Amino acid sequence: MSLFFEDLEVKVEAESAPVIVEDTTGLLSITLESEMAWHNLETAMMKEEFKAVIKEDEEGLQKSKGQFFKNIIAWFEKIWKAIVAGIQNLITKLVVQFRNGEKFLASKKGALEAYKGGKSAEIYAWKIGTMAGINSQFPDGIGQKLKGMIATTSTNGVSADDVAKQLGYSSFADIDKQIVGKAHDNSRTSKEISTAWIGSAEADIKSAKTVIGKLKKFAGDARNLVAEGKKAAQEGMKAVEAGKETIQKIKTANAMTAKSATTVLNKIINVYVKLQLERYADSLRIIKAVVGGAKSDEKELKKNKNLVDQQKAKQEKEDKKKVKNDAFDLLSLEDFEDDENDLDLTGDGIEDDDPDDLDLEDLDLDLEDLDTEE
Repeated sequence: MSLFFEDLEVKVEAESAPVIVEDTTGLLSITLESEMAWHNLETAMMKEEFKAVIKEDEEGLQKSKGQFFKNIIAWFEKIWKAIVAGIQNLITKLVVQFRNGEKFLASKKGALEAYKGGKSAEIYAWKIGTMAGINSQFPDGIGQKLKGMIATTSTNGVSADDVAKQLGYSSFADIDKQIVGKAHDNSRTSKEISTAWIGSAEADIKSAKTVIGKLKKFAGDARNLVAEGKKAAQEGMKAVEAGKETIQKIKTANAMTAKSATTVLNKIINVYVKLQLERYADSLRIIKAVVGGAKSDEKELKKNKNLVDQQKAKQEKEDKKKVKNDAFDLLSLEDFEDDENDLDLTGDGIEDDDPDDLDLEDLDLDLEDLDTEE
């Protein structure tokens, strides 16, 4: 059973467009680069072991093993810095986006209240219809679950595919696709907006900042996994000095598993952000469509009101004329002006702001110190 969206099923039609999970956070690029670096690290170690065996150089072999563990420590430190920088940058962008969304929503309160229905928007068919609902499907504790896979006495490291399978997915490559497939269908389609949807969309925009809190928790999970990887490498160095080969193998396996767990976590963070931004975008689409509908209705109501007022004014003048003519048979009709040309029937002057025109603010955001040093 999968860790996320475990009780949900969304059937995707075979002819539908394939699910594409882009690098929303930048963490997938970080993962790819780090995997290549890890591969190079292992390759270099194998070359050193081969040379040592050929030359029967036991001292050289031990030295290369010690350097191997130092390289692992450096690998974890480098990926940690990259994760922190990536999440900080992402959070800063999200804060700006969410604040602008709140401003936009607040500026359209009257138009939203005037909406009478009948408008449509291009959105996904969501199994989870709110950002809060998506949050609930990514429960806290993933870090502990992943961390529990690391501290074992096995001499075999766990690959990213193995970690994914332990979480209930077919492979590492399919984690995000399978999660997205359970959250919504593959493409947006036009759907009529009910008044109930407006409330959900408003709630999403107002509470979107909860995504920031979840991201910080994910960052804490990444910190713990990195710390476990560094710890394993440090203990591996001590095992080299003590000549304990079995411990060296175990600690190498632990470090590899920590690497795989970090890789999987990066993908989970990416798909979480992807879904939240897609849900947020759909909420904005709903609000924009409703605002456009409300404005159209407002213009029509104003036009109708002007026509009614015009007819009422004419009728009042005609009534006055009739009274005057009855009382004073000599009164001219030219004494009564027709104010029809003074009426505004166009609806001009009604503002129709777009959120894209809102100015971005410069924001400073502090992310908790996630140093792995003990």
